[in-house]
Amino acid sequence: MDLEYHYQDLYETSIKKIKADDYQIDTLIHDPTDKRFGITLLIRPSEEVKHNIQKFLKHLKTIDPNQYYYENSDIHITVMSIISCYNGFNLDQIDISKYIEVIKKAS
Repeated sequence: MDLEYHYQDLYETSIKKIKADDYQIDTLIHDPTDKRFGITLLIRPSEEVKHNIQKFLKHLKTIDPNQYYYENSDIHITVMSIISCYNGFNLDQIDISKYIEVIKKAS
């Protein structure tokens, strides 16, 4: 897969949708009663990396202070969504050891 093409296409498609008001806002994102769960494989960077990210974000805040910026506790790299979040998902529904086994083989 040509990643440069993929992300350029994603950008262009997204811009068109935003300009056409063809998008959805997650109204449950801050809802304390939100019961959607799933599994995501992510990486948490080191404190040194997070410090450098915060230095960069500090510069961005001077340009656009109203943008949302991650706190260190939230900084992560999403590797992949394994099971997309949905209402009613519970770890008891799957054999988590099989997922761990496959991920270990891939690394």
